[in-house]
Amino acid sequence: MHRYLLASGIVAVAAPARAQPAVDPEVQKHFDLGNQLYAEGRYDDALVEYDKAYALSSNWKILYNRGQTLVMLRRDPEAIAAFEQYLTRGGDDVPAERRAAVEQDLEKLRQRIAYVTLSNAPAGATVLVDGRAAATTPLKKPIAVGAGRHVIALERDNKTVFSKELLIAAGDTKEVAVVLAPEPKNEPPPAPREEGGLPARAFHVALSVGIAAPMSQVARGRLDVLGGVELSGGWRLHPLWSVGAFIGGAAGRVELKSSVSTSEQIDPTGQYSFGIGGVRGRLHVLRDKYFDGWIGVDVGVWRETWRFSPTSGSTLSGFEWAATSPALGLAAGLDFPIARAWAVGASARVFGTAVRSGDRFGCTGTDTRCDDDNLPGGGGLGGRGFFEFVARLTWSIPYGAR
Repeated sequence: MHRYLLASGIVAVAAPARAQPAVDPEVQKHFDLGNQLYAEGRYDDALVEYDKAYALSSNWKILYNRGQTLVMLRRDPEAIAAFEQYLTRGGDDVPAERRAAVEQDLEKLRQRIAYVTLSNAPAGATVLVDGRAAATTPLKKPIAVGAGRHVIALERDNKTVFSKELLIAAGDTKEVAVVLAPEPKNEPPPAPREEGGLPARAFHVALSVGIAAPMSQVARGRLDVLGGVELSGGWRLHPLWSVGAFIGGAAGRVELKSSVSTSEQIDPTGQYSFGIGGVRGRLHVLRDKYFDGWIGVDVGVWRETWRFSPTSGSTLSGFEWAATSPALGLAAGLDFPIARAWAVGASARVFGTAVRSGDRFGCTGTDTRCDDDNLPGGGGLGGRGFFEFVARLTWSIPYGAR
């Protein structure tokens, strides 16, 4: 029933002995499955089944199969413990021939044992040999291992704090000097740097609502104060300056002051609107935890539209005049933080454009109502300027480390 394994020179049976009698069907099931897995060379799986069967029954005969499996797994110190426990618990019930064979196997296994000691190991750490717990520091005695290659590690608070691979020959005792890996500092992630209560670097989005008042009235007409809105976004690259883009517009009334409105049956009250978009740069000249004061320059594209409707009962159609031109603006503002990511504020801007050309819609060049001389501002040609005052709500997305 017993033979030498050529691969290792350590004795083990080709097919482990059947536990007789079985304690109960559940124990027999796990034991039989262990035998099958052992025969297939699946020793790790076989050991799991033998351990389960032993846990359910404490049948000392299973220890023999367990020892054989540990030999095949090259876990010699554990195999020695299993065989010694088998002989002790079996006592006189172990057949003489089997006892002699097991004692012979034990002698061979003991000749292949080496020992490991640790220096500078912290107390209370678990010593792992090849990933399995073997002892707790401080060590009361050297750790027995099989001859060959092993990985010795220390684990504390479920974290590996030391690991070392070593080769050790049979009969040797090797001391391993423990050098702990530095523990990571349990610090919160760095927060974006701030100056006062404002993020020094951030992406920001702002919504502005306000009014735009004409800086001068147009020729042959009167332009009312306009209501406007703007959406802007930017990138504060530095605590002192930022760049961004904007888009917005405003609308209001325009009133003709020319005889053409009556002679051509055109309602003298029309609609005026403009849209403007572009890029902006700002210099943050005043910074405190309570406010952020800035000045800026806007460069963009301006699109204005004049719309007029016929009077009631007129056979004429309405018409429009529209023009596109570059625009320039100078602004200043003050923002007040109300939370780390939010601020409210106000700004004023002077901006204007020089209208050079335009398009007419709804009339032809022969209609006197489309003549430049009969339209406000000479058909829109010339300079146009506004003073704007708005209230702002800004949302910032901080980035960067301290």
